[in-house]
Amino acid sequence: MKIKNWVFILFTLCIIGCDGDSSPVSEPPVFQKDTGLLGVWCWDDSNLNWNTYFDFIVKNGVTEIYYSSTDFSERTEIFIEKASHNNIKVFFLTGKYEYINDRSGIIGLMDNFILYQNGTTNTKKFSGVHLDVEPQQHPEFSRRYGELLQDYIDFVVWFCSEYKTQTSIDFDIPFWFDDEIIYKSQNIKLYEAVITEASRVFIMSYRDKSDEIYDISKDEINFAKLKNKQIVLGVETDTSAEGGNITFFEEGKSYMYNEIHKLHPFCKTADYGISIHHLRSWYDLRN
Repeated sequence: MKIKNWVFILFTLCIIGCDGDSSPVSEPPVFQKDTGLLGVWCWDDSNLNWNTYFDFIVKNGVTEIYYSSTDFSERTEIFIEKASHNNIKVFFLTGKYEYINDRSGIIGLMDNFILYQNGTTNTKKFSGVHLDVEPQQHPEFSRRYGELLQDYIDFVVWFCSEYKTQTSIDFDIPFWFDDEIIYKSQNIKLYEAVITEASRVFIMSYRDKSDEIYDISKDEINFAKLKNKQIVLGVETDTSAEGGNITFFEEGKSYMYNEIHKLHPFCKTADYGISIHHLRSWYDLRN
């Protein structure tokens, strides 16, 4: 009986010692930024536990949130004030391709935005407007390619002329805006016109290697330097992005952070920042 008891005890100890759940859970990596600006897009805050997400973005050094909402209420004031207390700026994010040819929707939003801005205190105000208006999303883009690119820059010029005296204006653009358009009676590249008009431009430089991110953005970076404008490079974390080399979804946080750090030698002479698309998928990204 004694031998059997010792065998049972040893067997039990082996099970406990081999239990994988007993090993400590590693902490997620924290991004150590080497640029002054680290932004994140937030397209949908429904059902978000903001206590958890705020802890995440504060730990990772986020300085700006591009926040999509049509709710100009006390809820928005509370959100912006909480961000402000954590030294994070909040920008009003909106974007529909329909705005290019039908400006009524964006005019209505901007009326509400300005009314909100004028009716609240500084710690509860948006820091600017962030537009993600993409002509390539138009269902007739392939057929009306040149026409829609021209319509797009006409929209950019109109929007900046209407609202730039009241707020800063960001534009998201893809890295391939190299086509020539007519801008103030001159033929210039589309990205040059947008950078000239906007307060800042964000390049959707969606690749999963630092050298490729830089390579597809270097012309815009150099032109922004000429114009003394800040340029922001965007990286993708969403699983729905087309192509494995577009997103960091497969590689995870540690790999992405390392690739972002590798950008610094390429971009250090520019006024540049990094922005991550988007909050939910970044948070869920594996370590």
